[in-house]
Amino acid sequence: MKRVTLCLLLLLLPVVGSGATGCGGEDSPDPETVIRSTLNPANLDQGSDATAQITVESLGFEDRVLDSRTLPVPADAYAAIGRALADRGDAGLSSLFRDLSSEGTAEVSGAETDHVSGTIDVDRLVRRLSRFNRSGADAGGVGRVPGPGELERLGETLTAAGFDLYSAVDDSRLERLDLTLAIDDPDNALPPTRIRFSLTGSE
Repeated sequence: MKRVTLCLLLLLLPVVGSGATGCGGEDSPDPETVIRSTLNPANLDQGSDATAQITVESLGFEDRVLDSRTLPVPADAYAAIGRALADRGDAGLSSLFRDLSSEGTAEVSGAETDHVSGTIDVDRLVRRLSRFNRSGADAGGVGRVPGPGELERLGETLTAAGFDLYSAVDDSRLERLDLTLAIDDPDNALPPTRIRFSLTGSE
């Protein structure tokens, strides 16, 4: 996977950041409630020695995995990601979530979870990165902010973004978060490249 590294996810998390009306079956939990409960700072406090892993996958037709690699996330980086994910109103992760939908339940690492999906506002994501760049912010210490040229390239190539969040049914603990980006190179006629980042806690 060309130039796809842990740094890209760590760069996006602090600025990807409630604003969406969800849908789902009558018996499904309200997706916005699930997200607010899961991204509560208390539920993201994994402890000082907790570690995680990120799986990076290149996806093909019907989400067939073309390439995959798993990267460890040390405790200090995992704690920083937790702080970046925490729901802080219009500065939190959920501020860029759109089109929320409850997908029912799914088993993740042996735990029953509520599965919520949606899209991410790409234009606002790029604008927020630009604002961080102008202010000289360091993205919360999690990853460096891209320069103007990189932001322009990101705005040209990032055509869509979505997420899947898996929250433990019993205590609203975040079990897994998937971010899927569609990257379309205007210089070639190939379909957009789709990259999925999956963050999970280590056993």
